[in-house]
Parts: sequence; C-alpha cells; structure tokens
Amino acid sequence: MKLYFPDKPVPPDSPAYVERPADIKARHLVLQGTPVYLSGPPLTGKTSLLFRLGYLLLAQGLSFFYLKLTPELAPSDLEAFLEDCLRAKGNSLIAIDGLGENAEAYLDVLKRWLYRHSGSFLVVAETFHPYPGEVAPLVEISLSFFYKPHILQLVNLLGLGQETAEELYRWSGGYPYIAHNLCAALAEGKELKEAVENFKREDRKLLPLLKEALLNVPEASELYRRILQGEQILHRRITHLFREAPSLRGLFRSDEKGYVRLSSPILSSL
Repeated sequence: MKLYFPDKPVPPDSPAYVERPADIKARHLVLQGTPVYLSGPPLTGKTSLLFRLGYLLLAQGLSFFYLKLTPELAPSDLEAFLEDCLRAKGNSLIAIDGLGENAEAYLDVLKRWLYRHSGSFLVVAETFHPYPGEVAPLVEISLSFFYKPHILQLVNLLGLGQETAEELYRWSGGYPYIAHNLCAALAEGKELKEAVENFKREDRKLLPLLKEALLNVPEASELYRRILQGEQILHRRITHLFREAPSLRGLFRSDEKGYVRLSSPILSSL
C-alpha cells in the first residue's frame, strides 16, 4: 500500500492524511452554511483538504462537486458550474480549487452567486493571500505547515521513531510537500541525508516554482540574499510581496518572534 503522496493529493482515507486545525475549522464553518476561503502556501495540502471535506461530508448525506479552475475556463463557466450544482437533490458541498491569475473575476462570480444563494456549502482553495475582508462573505482559513506531532504521524508509518521525526521536521520545516517527499524516500530505504540531497537535485515542482518567483520579483531576491546573510527582517514588512507573487508564501514565513525565516533549510540553496 502506498503511504506517501508527494506528487498528488493525499487520499482522504489514507493513514498519511494529516488533519490540522484548518480541517476542523473548515468543517465546522461549512456545516454552518458559512462559505470558506482556504488560503495557504503552494503544495501544503489545500486540494487534499477539499477532498477530505467531501469524503467526510458525503457520509453525512451531502453531495460533493469539485472544480479545478484552469486558464481555459472563463468566469461564465464557473457561474454555469455553480448553477448546475444547485440542481442536485439535497444539500451539496461545492469545492472550487485555484483561482489563478483570474482571481478577481472569479471572486466576483462567487460573491454574486453567494448573495443569491446564501447558506450554500462552498469552499474555495487558493494560494493568493487576501487583505482583511477582501473575500467576504467567504471566511478565510489559513492552512498551516505541519507541526512535530504531524511529522511523527508520518514517520510512525515507517516504523521509525522520535529521533527520525525530529530530523525530518528540522529538514522539512514542516512543509507538507517536502515532508511527504522525504518520507517516500525513506520508505524506499534511503537515508535521510541522501533523501534531502536527492530532493535538492531532482524536485520539479516546488523548487522551480520558488526560483521563478525570486527571478520575477527582484525585491524578493534581495530579501532572500539578506536572510541568508543572517539579517533579521520583520515578517509584516514583506507581506506585500505575497500579493505580487503568492508562491513566495512557500519560501518566507514568520518565526516565533515575528522575523522572516525560510520555510525549510532545504530552501537555502535555490
């Protein structure tokens, strides 16, 4: 049985599915009829959470409809999809994944639709970080990185213990995509240091995404250089960069004192 899923959503019934506070909060709000905007860095499990919600709510009698937005889909296509979902019998959970570069137009469609159909069970997932109130009436929930107990859950599936979990947490920084990749390598019999080096050389999803963001946003590239040199920079002073390149949310995060740090030591060699 496959245990780790670095390249696709984690199946909702998998023992490797890690439930975080965002899961519980999203489920609670959706069942209240409150529309949810699930926000988080790239490759942190937003799509996995959408499918998990659908899986759990199907057991409560709701239908589940999922749409992955792509550049080929116009706002009118989204509106048509939403209207089609309403024709299903009974209550339905509607999941919209990825607003992309057309976020403003898609959000306008969603807001108008919610105005006409308040109380609908709707959840939207996107990397884009909104200003306070920008996505209302949707309520934003931020999806966090993994904490140490979450990493231990993954490592226990390998029959390994606390020491391995500590090292894997240190290297991954709790980044779900990195953690699943390293665990998959451990499952193949690799040592953790070898798994880390392989990830640095071979990853074709997260690392290229972050490199591209640094190339396209000179201010972020300069910030990256300053952090590597040990400079302390307040996190609140760099959040405007996430509007320019949302994927940077996967590179820069806040430490416990409110200063910027890299999300994982692996990201120090982009």
